[in-house]
Amino acid sequence: MRKLLILSFISVLLLSACTNTNSDDSEVIAETKFGIVTKEEMYNIMKEHYGEKILSDVLYGKILSQDYSVTEQELQKAFDDLKVQLGLSYQLVLKQMGLQNDEQIKEMLRIQLLQQKAILENIEVQEEEIRAYYDNLVPEVKLSQIVVKDEETAKDMKQKLGEGAHFEQLAKEYSTDSESASEGGNIGWHALELGTELEKKLSSLDIEEVSSPIKEGNEHFIIKITDRQAMKSFEEMRDEIEEELKLSKVKSEDIVAVLQEKIDNADIKIKDNDYKDVFSDLDDTIIK
Repeated sequence: MRKLLILSFISVLLLSACTNTNSDDSEVIAETKFGIVTKEEMYNIMKEHYGEKILSDVLYGKILSQDYSVTEQELQKAFDDLKVQLGLSYQLVLKQMGLQNDEQIKEMLRIQLLQQKAILENIEVQEEEIRAYYDNLVPEVKLSQIVVKDEETAKDMKQKLGEGAHFEQLAKEYSTDSESASEGGNIGWHALELGTELEKKLSSLDIEEVSSPIKEGNEHFIIKITDRQAMKSFEEMRDEIEEELKLSKVKSEDIVAVLQEKIDNADIKIKDNDYKDVFSDLDDTIIK
């Protein structure tokens, strides 16, 4: 997904650059002792390499906006979710793509949300499906772990913790899982599906409570729950669950069929022969 999003970032950036050109295509935008770069030259390079992607995004925005709209709240949520997804790499992505501000990313997300609304419009989900999904939700917990190879070491870790040792320090020093050890044992958020003996034992722990040594496979674990999600009400989660269930029912052929109908009904006339095949491979024009 990140690869597709990054490709979309490029198209939004280039769209911004192209639409900011004025009628004087010979205007110089850069000078070197070896020559100049004009707006016309820059536009032609962008057109050759990214033109179809830019044009398809612009057309989708215009066509789908006739029947659907994206609220500021929906756009902000999509933006916030993307920032969480990219994590610490968010600013790096901006720099690598040469993006100047968040608005360029939000424009890509707006088109993506318009596409999603069109695709999900005729997907049906029964109320009992939504309720069943909610009833089976398991609140996530944030976990930290110390992993060791033998029971004796695990018991020693438990004793040290009982004597006041810091969990994070012991994880860094003794845990055999190098990735979580470097984070003081933190392994992030997980849903306890109660499918293993380890998960069953963890389900009864309070926040900041440390488990007794738990054997799982050939390893021994000491787990601490550092946070627990509060369960939202059905009313608060209903729409989100409905959307997720609809998305789970979408097939690739459905996506192409819906968007192809929108394109056909728009009576698009491409005036530039270089772009006459812009929608010939529809799947390549969909922001996923």
